Amino acid sequence: MSEPAHVQITLVYPTRKHNRPQAPAEIPLHGFDLLSWPLQIKNHRFFRPPQSLAFDDVVTKLQTSLAEALELYPPVAGQVRTDEGGDVIIATRVDSGTPFLVERRDIPFIADSEDLAPRSDVLLPLGSQVLAVKVTQFSCGTIAVATSIHHQVTDLRGYLDFLEVWSSLVRGEAPPDSTLPRDFTHTPSRFLPLLSDNQDALLAPPGYEALPLADAGGSPFSPARITRWRFTPAQMSKLKKDMTASFSTPTQWISSGDAVAALAAVAITRARKASNLPRLQCFGGGSSANSPNDRIAMAADGRSRAPDGAMLNRQYFGNFNALPIISVPRVDLESPSLESCARVALSLRQGLQEQLSPQALAHKTAFFEEPKHKHPEGRVAWRSDVTMTNWSGFDLEGPEFGLGWGSPFLTTDGSVGSAYPPGYVLFQRDGGTKGLLAMITVEEQAVAGLETDRFLREHGTLVS
Repeated sequence: MSEPAHVQITLVYPTRKHNRPQAPAEIPLHGFDLLSWPLQIKNHRFFRPPQSLAFDDVVTKLQTSLAEALELYPPVAGQVRTDEGGDVIIATRVDSGTPFLVERRDIPFIADSEDLAPRSDVLLPLGSQVLAVKVTQFSCGTIAVATSIHHQVTDLRGYLDFLEVWSSLVRGEAPPDSTLPRDFTHTPSRFLPLLSDNQDALLAPPGYEALPLADAGGSPFSPARITRWRFTPAQMSKLKKDMTASFSTPTQWISSGDAVAALAAVAITRARKASNLPRLQCFGGGSSANSPNDRIAMAADGRSRAPDGAMLNRQYFGNFNALPIISVPRVDLESPSLESCARVALSLRQGLQEQLSPQALAHKTAFFEEPKHKHPEGRVAWRSDVTMTNWSGFDLEGPEFGLGWGSPFLTTDGSVGSAYPPGYVLFQRDGGTKGLLAMITVEEQAVAGLETDRFLREHGTLVS
């Protein structure tokens, strides 16, 4: 669909100002990259620049600094394609340019909206640019800077690394060379310990399997109903205190995040049970009706777990979401007691500790890199009943995302109007209360049960 006439489109190309190592012309995607469908990660930042600053000057500065940032991050200037053998790659030496859209609106800013995004695709087709940008000015002077990156190119941490570098260039602050990646290949194994036995690479990590043939693909999910919840620090503290009161030994420990994650998983499971939803309709295909356990997938950045901090400080650009998949007794997920919810939280904590050790990460990485599992692409599959991702560790309204006229007064995930799978939970930091905001999705039939869940209502607040 073509853009309205009042939206201007410019193509931005990388500069040639820096003496940086050249990225490969083609970067094969890793198994961690291919865990994700070709979705977008969105970031919408909202600013109130001084009235003395002309919008045309803002746009020019954003475009020129973006061109420099694209030189520093060559994969972001590229396209996602297939090579001659049919494998998905990032083509870095393309001349198509990064689309940069500009719109002026004669209405004041009220709230985030779907049409602020630079592209609306649910699944990005092959040949898509890695990045797209849209800048919108409202009549009140508010400026929205909306970006979209291809999820198979990088995860949230890599995306934010790039946005931080671009933002620093807008502010006139050159990032130190030591904080930029020097190797853009998607090879996380170079940061991890070697396996003691190469045969371990053939063993599937918990929740994963190597299919005889590649997944045929198709639509990844049926869109779900989205609900939004707020958890204040006081509510989270009380929830953790109430749960830990049921622990049998003083050595048992959970974080407040574990408690809220368990609460969300229990609420989703109970809402599904109450609505008599059939099994195996969840993201990736859930657990069977006869299974005593459900699977909870929890996104977790593996960079901080690499020995000696070797992957930190922007040293790995790509997907390194370890995505532990934790088996939890269904009886605890379905039980209407806080003690059962506490046991779920303990299961999550134990599963994360086990699956995020450097050796466990090395094993999972070797499993993905095992030649028998790499070809054809799409052989490695995972299944879950509930999938969670946590953005709360990132201050998306912090000064590192400012553009020279203060920090953004609002940052969103651009999810308004977007489609999400059922049984999906996204946690973000609540800048107002310093607590958590949670997007929790379920099937249409289960939304009434979720919104009226007793524990969710007692320890959180339904926002929308």
